[in-house]
Amino acid sequence: MGLAQAARLRDAPAEVEAALRRAIELEPAHVLARVELGALLFQSGRYDDARVLLEETAALAPADPLPELALGQLERVLARDEVAMRELRKKEEAAAAGAALAGPDAGKADPAKPDAGDGGKDDGAKDDGGGKEPEKPATPEGRALAAFQAAAEIDTHSIDALVLLAHSAIVTDQPIVARGALNVAEKLAPSHTQVRLMRAYLEIRAGTLSTAGKVMDELLKEQRELAAGLYVRGVAREMEGSARKAEKDYEQAVREAKEDPIFHRALGALYALQAKWKDAIAAYETVVKLTDSHPDALWDLARAQRWAAKPKDAAATLEALVATDPDSLHGWLELGQVCQFELRKQERRAAQAYRAYIDLGGDNEDVPGWLAECERIAGGR
Repeated sequence: MGLAQAARLRDAPAEVEAALRRAIELEPAHVLARVELGALLFQSGRYDDARVLLEETAALAPADPLPELALGQLERVLARDEVAMRELRKKEEAAAAGAALAGPDAGKADPAKPDAGDGGKDDGAKDDGGGKEPEKPATPEGRALAAFQAAAEIDTHSIDALVLLAHSAIVTDQPIVARGALNVAEKLAPSHTQVRLMRAYLEIRAGTLSTAGKVMDELLKEQRELAAGLYVRGVAREMEGSARKAEKDYEQAVREAKEDPIFHRALGALYALQAKWKDAIAAYETVVKLTDSHPDALWDLARAQRWAAKPKDAAATLEALVATDPDSLHGWLELGQVCQFELRKQERRAAQAYRAYIDLGGDNEDVPGWLAECERIAGGR
């Protein structure tokens, strides 16, 4: 493992992989080498290979929670992009002029969405065993949940496994499982920072905002500069309608964790909801930089630019979006609308955008008419 770690420091992934594979050849049941190799395969985009290796490792070492934890982390990362794109594509119809600016829903689970199904009831308060074991579905979110639950069952004192299980249960709308996991974690480590953060997260999703706020107030008395705590409290305050207090929490979270795009995005979304377009654009531009122009970040920025009456900037950002993600239905639709309705003599580009939208399966019933109009005008020039 020393060679692998040294090679990683030199940014030589091929050497890292070779060293790890040699270690596994020498000791086929070497759990840490297998998990390290799985992480490397995942980082290089070989997701299926990583999953197979980690599943094999979990089978080889059923008493070790590490493979299940690593497998759960892999599935959770995959779930983020899948959920983000699913949510964004649901919003494609909202791109028409006059629609409200879309709120934050990046490829992470956003605690700003209450769990209507739970209603804040502590149904799992008596279930200290983590709730009923769910079936293992074919989705990344479900696989992550199953992996974390397996890890928590292997090591019943693992706070990390319990916190990760609670988080996965929350984002898959299984509040009873989440409450059960947190009940166990709180008995083991009542002052643990991540346990308290996850408790507040669960209460926010359940709509019990005052409880979430109290949990974070107590935590922030002890750790005033805890960026995650400031963010979570900000979400609770925003949902309560205290925009100014939420803004202060988000701003402080950004100051404490300047490189975390989640906090910048939350702040940008709150600015946008208050029509503070200059501030929103600045926040979203930071997210674009921090995420290497992730499509979600470009979408947020383009929407803010459009609502700030900066159609040229919005068009340029949307061009970057569709170049990065050519299958973006909402990106092509928005680009077509900006070019047709807000820029001069851009009907030809609008027509190309609408055509791409239709070819990808977009079904907005207005688009064929807009396309025909743009082609008529462009053809007459």
